[in-house]
Amino acid sequence: MKTKTLLILVLLSTFLLKAQDINPKVTEFLGFYDNDNVSEMERVSKEIIKIAPDNYAGYAFMAYTSVVNNDLITSEKYMKAARNLNPVDGASYGISSYIQFLNGNISEAEKLMEFSFQIKGSDQLLTATLGDINQIERLSGKDMTVLKEITKTADANYNQSPAMMQQYYGCYQYWSQGESCDLSQVDTYFSGLQPTNNMVMAITDYYKAISYYGAQNWSSAKEAINSYLNNPIVINAVDIGYSKAQSYYYLTEYDNSDLNYNGMLNSASKGLKVLEEIEFPTNLKCQLLHKKVLALASLGKQDEGLIIARQLLEEANKLDFLLMQAQANNTIGGYYMMSAQSDSRKKAFSYLQKAYSQAIKLNDEVLINTISGNYSIALWQQGRKQQAIEVGNKSFDFYKNQKDYSGAQLAVNNLGFMSFISGDYKNASKLFNKAATITEKYSKDLTPAQQLQVMNEHSSAYGGLIMSYQKLNDVASLFEVQDLNRSRLLRQKLNKNAKAQTIYDAQKLLKSDEVLLYYSPGGPGEMIVSVITNNSASIGYNFPIDSWLVIKKQFINRINKKPNSINGYVAKMNEEIIDGHIISYASKEQAFSSKDYEQFVSLTRELLQSSDASLANLQKDFLKQWYRFLISPIESKIQGKKTLIISGEASLNFLPFEAFISTDNKYLIEKYNVKYIPSVSVWASLQDRIYSDDRKELLAMGGATYQDPKSSSSSVRGIDDIYNIQSQITQKIASSSNISSELKALGFGGANYLPGTLKEVQNLQKIIPSAIILIDQEMKESDIKRLNSSGELSNYKYIHIASHGFALDNIPELSGVMMTQPNGGDGNEDMFLLSHEIAKLNLNADLMVLSACETALGKIYGGEGVNGLNSAILTAGANNTLLSLWPVNDAGTMIFMSLVYDNLYNQKQEVDEAVNNAKRRLLNGDAGENFAAPYIWAPFVLNGK
Repeated sequence: MKTKTLLILVLLSTFLLKAQDINPKVTEFLGFYDNDNVSEMERVSKEIIKIAPDNYAGYAFMAYTSVVNNDLITSEKYMKAARNLNPVDGASYGISSYIQFLNGNISEAEKLMEFSFQIKGSDQLLTATLGDINQIERLSGKDMTVLKEITKTADANYNQSPAMMQQYYGCYQYWSQGESCDLSQVDTYFSGLQPTNNMVMAITDYYKAISYYGAQNWSSAKEAINSYLNNPIVINAVDIGYSKAQSYYYLTEYDNSDLNYNGMLNSASKGLKVLEEIEFPTNLKCQLLHKKVLALASLGKQDEGLIIARQLLEEANKLDFLLMQAQANNTIGGYYMMSAQSDSRKKAFSYLQKAYSQAIKLNDEVLINTISGNYSIALWQQGRKQQAIEVGNKSFDFYKNQKDYSGAQLAVNNLGFMSFISGDYKNASKLFNKAATITEKYSKDLTPAQQLQVMNEHSSAYGGLIMSYQKLNDVASLFEVQDLNRSRLLRQKLNKNAKAQTIYDAQKLLKSDEVLLYYSPGGPGEMIVSVITNNSASIGYNFPIDSWLVIKKQFINRINKKPNSINGYVAKMNEEIIDGHIISYASKEQAFSSKDYEQFVSLTRELLQSSDASLANLQKDFLKQWYRFLISPIESKIQGKKTLIISGEASLNFLPFEAFISTDNKYLIEKYNVKYIPSVSVWASLQDRIYSDDRKELLAMGGATYQDPKSSSSSVRGIDDIYNIQSQITQKIASSSNISSELKALGFGGANYLPGTLKEVQNLQKIIPSAIILIDQEMKESDIKRLNSSGELSNYKYIHIASHGFALDNIPELSGVMMTQPNGGDGNEDMFLLSHEIAKLNLNADLMVLSACETALGKIYGGEGVNGLNSAILTAGANNTLLSLWPVNDAGTMIFMSLVYDNLYNQKQEVDEAVNNAKRRLLNGDAGENFAAPYIWAPFVLNGK
């Protein structure tokens, strides 16, 4: 036992996560072992487990002690944990052999004893093992003569093993220095042994990965981790969950470094899943839960993060894991800090004060400053403003000195909001500007995907700047921040040298009959808009909180099954009833949440899509609310103009402004032409695109044929599956690989035939006789890529694709349209034309139309806007896009598109005139009453030049 224990300690001190020094306890255990003091052996074993729950020694000792006590059920439970923590180990195999022998499984006991001696480091193993067996016989009264003979035979069979193990362990020294080491001779030896223990060599990738990681040989470490996790032997092995989980933990570090938070969440979830093999709490479980919390926070999933943070706190409390207790308390406190409920601030302060105290106790400077962000705000909310500022400033100085730009940005951003809440808007603007400047410098050298994540995380500083400049009535500065904070990546893709736009730049682009409306949100239900004409600029503002709360009580509460009264008591404007309790908010403004606002957006979209006549009046009420909210406050500023050029933020991108209804019951489109731009910077870049007049008129595709929709079934069973698939998709897109298997897993396969799409493109050819139409087997994905490769695709003014469309918010890479799906497939193509593929096309089109469902949707990122098909098409070279906000009506779409192209080709109208006039003709009943409703003409939005 002593020899085996020394081997245990060598391995643990080298490879396990921050294992505490348990040598004194091990020495104590061995003393009791020598004296047959079983009760003290058990006590010390449990103490070791408590001190070092991720160290297998305590579990192995406890398993052995239970064998001596003749408690084989308990022994196996602890042995399973020991095997998980250290899968390839002579002591583990030896103790497991004792258990199997006493259970009557002689052949299994023999195999395990063979495994133990196959990896013996010296000839002392025989003496130690026989010593164990003699003690078990002595204390349990069991006859183990047969096992002694098995042990002696096993020892005699593997005389070469000590020399091989010297080579095996010798490689650890090389790996720990970041160097490679050849184990081919060792591999040959172990592969030839009978019985064969494949895990001996399979586990080397795990040890190699940890050693390389410690040596900061990051690329080799990651390669070894993936090699280990993808090894079929490892995949099919049992009782190795800890090593897999730790491997996934390291992958979360890589994902976090790459700002790949979906990947981070996926890796953490996988690690937690395999860790379920161990029945005991571990520090690693806490660390993986914490990684999951961080990933969810970065993805804006605070509610899910709170649930996981509570799990983390529960696990950390079991282990007295102070570091993770502090992290959990910080997350929970931060959640309550952002809540508007009146009692939440007290809860927040309680959790955050505890977290801060725990960090101080640990004397962990990084942890102290991690918690300082939330703690400073909690102090502010408790009226301890000077202390809050001091904590915030210390945190900023720390991060600045550490060159941790993300931490510094957050610290100064928090200070900015403290000034804003105090009404010191000038100082707030300075602090927010400082935070934004840090972000600009920090994000400059990041990849596009990383920039999306960083800008999304740091968008509150830009929001704070926007609100501050509105309060200061500084329209020039307001506009510049608004423009900087949208379509950043698209701007760079269109023109790497594009300069920041000012109000004066915007005014030069505007005609005398045009007005630019630059919308930004403040708080939920609060609107800030820059109103710019060719010779004026002003700020519009609206926060109609009373009307929002009326809507909440009338509609949103009803849908959420929240009553507005209880026991005869009617809730006030700043109150609501949740689970039978009256919840009070500090103010009316705080009683209307971002969830309430987003739900109103969703309800509006649902009503717009409905053709149910019984909902017509309700639809009008909702559209009037949007008009009152967004248009009425600036109506005097836009009078006399012909065209509204709108750039919105967040979910405003998912609403058709032209469908808003004024107090005199007129749709906005009846008064103005409406078109959209991602940003003025993008708009300015598009103005530089001048294409030849001698291009062909129209290339139209429709009438695609698809596989049977019954062939489509998703294998996804939960959100973790989605994150796993998203990670695979991201990797494959980066390497230009086919993603058919991932699409199939998500249920993308066949679809119903759309006869209207065939009629649609055939009708367009009647309007434009020279049009080229591609139908059925001519509109495969390979066909459009072939046209692109030949240069033919760049030779059309208008490109039109009518098919099934789709956009996934949780996997934005999967925005696209379905192409024809031949029975034998389409070569190397997956038969879906996706946004990243569209962006690589070479277009010289004035307009590209995707006549399909929801092609204008996508994932919203702070600092960018909607990341989807619109950006992809503009990047490909089209000057304008016409995409849809919701599932479209087949017949109505055909009529609408016919009107648009008739206006373009026969009436010689510009793109914006053609689209707006087509909508007005439908609205006026030119195609009949059935096609006059907004759900027919409003989904298609024009965006671009």
